[in-house]
Amino acid sequence: MGVYPLGNNYEWYRALTFLLQVEDPFRFDIEAAMRWRFLPPLMAWALHLPGNTPLVIPWIGAFCASAYVARLGFSRTADWRFALGLTVLFASTSAVIVPIGWFGMNDAWIWLALLVIAFSHSTTAITASYLLAPWVDVRFYIGLPIAWCARAADGSFAVRDLAYGALLLPYIGVRVALSGGPFADPIERHFLGTQLSDVRTYVSAVPMGWWMGLRMAWIPLVYGLWRMDKKLRTTTLLTLTVVLTVTVITAHDLSRSVAIVIPLVVAGALVFQREYSSLAPKTALWIAMAALLVPGAHVVRDHVTIINNIGIELHRWHLFLTSQARGTEFVR
Repeated sequence: MGVYPLGNNYEWYRALTFLLQVEDPFRFDIEAAMRWRFLPPLMAWALHLPGNTPLVIPWIGAFCASAYVARLGFSRTADWRFALGLTVLFASTSAVIVPIGWFGMNDAWIWLALLVIAFSHSTTAITASYLLAPWVDVRFYIGLPIAWCARAADGSFAVRDLAYGALLLPYIGVRVALSGGPFADPIERHFLGTQLSDVRTYVSAVPMGWWMGLRMAWIPLVYGLWRMDKKLRTTTLLTLTVVLTVTVITAHDLSRSVAIVIPLVVAGALVFQREYSSLAPKTALWIAMAALLVPGAHVVRDHVTIINNIGIELHRWHLFLTSQARGTEFVR
């Protein structure tokens, strides 16, 4: 393996493990959280991607997830304004910001799979999501009930959607056979124990972390909840409570992990579009523009790192280009 930066910050710490996995996708002498995330490094290994090149895989996932949201928005309205607004809003959340800014984070592939399960009518796409996504990240299991609730809010849920759950058996069978199941391994039990003991040190940062993960995308999510019938709203709120509690316990990167609810964000936007078809395109664009301007931050435990709005980033880019032209050093 080549020489890589030290993993002493959250932008790089997962990348180092991911690159080790690319060298040997089935190695287990790595951090517990990554031990069953075989698929992305296996793809890079099979393609013989050299050096840091495998780090492009999370970016491809972010692009594919964004493209799926754009296609979904346009297919429901045939109005580019709604599709653009919905896509920019999605891209302003941690569902996209983290995979393109934190190296080696393959989250977007999981969000794509959950979106497919929530909104797709393709048996092939749904089947592939169930069979492949667990090998990217076990959080697919955690977020699956959210996707079902979003599908119900979209008016597409049927009993057959639960039957797809049988496709999870290969992953469950392999994992039980090799390790006895999640957290049965001593290393994984120690990881969970450490997470549980650490929760109290950052639980006060949870509200800020959840807000920063979605920011303006909370608007369609809350709207979608409000417009649900009472039974579905109760079920969805209970599901949200359980899923978000699990994410807080198992992950201390709070703003990153809240992206697991992204199917409900998209579902809420589609509900608004159905009810106010003439108003939805302009509204989507306004909310998307606000999402680019409202202050954002990464929240990891109780550590907050500011994300500059697009105006500041464009100004920084201008300064960088100017410094390059003058042959001077650009200081971040």
